[in-house]
Amino acid sequence: MVDDNFIGNQHNVKRLLRDLIPWMREHRFPFNFLTEASVNLAEQPELLDLMARAGFFGVFLGIETPDQDSLAVTRKQQNTRHPLAEACGTISAAGLVIYAGFILGFDGERSGAGERIEAFVAETAIPQPMLGILQALPNTALWTRLEGEGRLLPEADVLCGDQNTLMNFVPSRPSQDIGREYVRALWRMYEPAAYLERCLRHCLAITPNPHCSQQMHVPPP
Repeated sequence: MVDDNFIGNQHNVKRLLRDLIPWMREHRFPFNFLTEASVNLAEQPELLDLMARAGFFGVFLGIETPDQDSLAVTRKQQNTRHPLAEACGTISAAGLVIYAGFILGFDGERSGAGERIEAFVAETAIPQPMLGILQALPNTALWTRLEGEGRLLPEADVLCGDQNTLMNFVPSRPSQDIGREYVRALWRMYEPAAYLERCLRHCLAITPNPHCSQQMHVPPP
């Protein structure tokens, strides 16, 4: 269910889910849903319950970084109100598989940010973390600020949008260090034994969904 933040308007999304639940039951749960939401979903037990009852199996969270200083720079205050690892545990316990995005290259980022992301992913057992490198996009506050500081690279508009390359601006710490941490973190997080161990732990942490699992439509052989 495509939305940059599914819970951005909680009043309306609850109305949607309350109408969706009886339809899903009537049709024996022909679909299951995945969406994107902010981490403060963990603070909404009613919403988590409605999502589970409506057939949501997973949620993508824009965690970005476990570093509180970097979260303040990005103005993601919703990621600082609740301990991030505890929030992930709450969402998993509600029956939702967690997919998550992380970013390297924030201003003021301290050395070792990649290792701290690795440690957070291991602690929370998020199976499939998506790691990228910060890019400044045109017409955003970040782009405007970096342009004013003379930190955008000449090819910034060509490079923007590709989080699998080095940033399109001059970072506040050496870009070589950021690139090195990025590659190292990807290799380590997706090393087969580490990846499979997280998958197992995450599956064990998820509470089976009693609302739709027994009614899910299974086509005849």
